[in-house]
Order: sequence, then structure tokens, then C-alpha cells
Amino acid sequence: MSFCAPLKDLGAFDWNTTSPEAPLHALTVLRHPVARAWSMFRFQTKRCYKCKTLKQVYEDYDKQGPEIYETDMCAAQLMNHQTRNLLTLGTEGASDEEKVRQAIDDMENFFTFIGLTEQIKTTAAIAGAVFPWLAEHMNGTRTTCAFPHANASPANNRCGENGGHWALPDHPDEETTKLILEHNQLDMQVYE
Repeated sequence: MSFCAPLKDLGAFDWNTTSPEAPLHALTVLRHPVARAWSMFRFQTKRCYKCKTLKQVYEDYDKQGPEIYETDMCAAQLMNHQTRNLLTLGTEGASDEEKVRQAIDDMENFFTFIGLTEQIKTTAAIAGAVFPWLAEHMNGTRTTCAFPHANASPANNRCGENGGHWALPDHPDEETTKLILEHNQLDMQVYE
């Protein structure tokens, strides 16, 4: 079964994460925060970010205050998204240091396996070894289940001239990289 949401929401599905009789086996894949935020921006340039530059998007969010990522899913994707998703407990009143510590503790004690997007082929191979039902090749069959790239940026984001494509580079420029880092300091600590 695949579930992609914050760990703190597991209780809503009545999943017992502490039962020795029925342990929950989970895996996650982390991505470098700059690459993750830039990829999300490129993926949702029109729908979420209304064809603005990422600098403009962050300026708009900064004016609204830090609570914006609690109510706006598009904002949440660009600011410490991985840290929030790794937390098993609520964080109301928690300091940034406590959130980072909790996210790291949850990684160490909840997940059976943690991979890296930057090493996706190795991650997929190890995931298949740890969870045989996720293996690309099943022993005794000729069936292959390749790990797909299912959420590539659109070929036409419709943010260019006359609804054409606004070609965004594969990697952000130096100024945009600094902005992403400023807005993802917790994710950087957790990732490192």
C-alpha cells in the first residue's frame, strides 16, 4: 500500500504504528531541498504559482506570514515540506530546533528504509531488496516493474507568450537558490 502524507495523519486511518503483532513497515525518499522546491515550482508553475517567478512567490508568502503553509498547499510545498511530513506529532508551540530533532527521531525510529532521490536507481534497488514486492524483477517470473518517473514538469506550462511554454532551467540561478535555502532551513538540517 502506498500512502503519501504527513506521518502525523496516520492516526486518521486508524493505523497502529506501535503494535508488535502487526508492525507498520514504511519507507520514504528524501530529496535535496533546493532540487525539491525548484522541481515543485516547475511542476506547478501555472496552477499553484500563477506564472510568477519563484522570487515573487516567496515575496507574496513572506507578506502573509509563516501561517500560510498551514492553509495553502502550494505554499507548504515550498517551505520545509519534508520536515513537516516527517513529524509524527503536532508541532504547535515547538521551536524549530525541536521540529528538526523530532523529524530526525521519527526518521530513525519509524522508517524501515530511507532513500534519496539523487540516488534513485540505488534507492529503488535497495527498496526492492528490503521490500521484495517492490523489486523491479520478481524471482521466478519474467515480469518487470520499472520505477516510473510519473510527475515530470509539463511540456507546456502555459506561462509563456500567448499561452506558450515558459522554459525554466533544470536548476535555479544563484539568487533563487539562496531564496529556497532561506525558506527551507529546517529541511536542510533534516536532509543533512
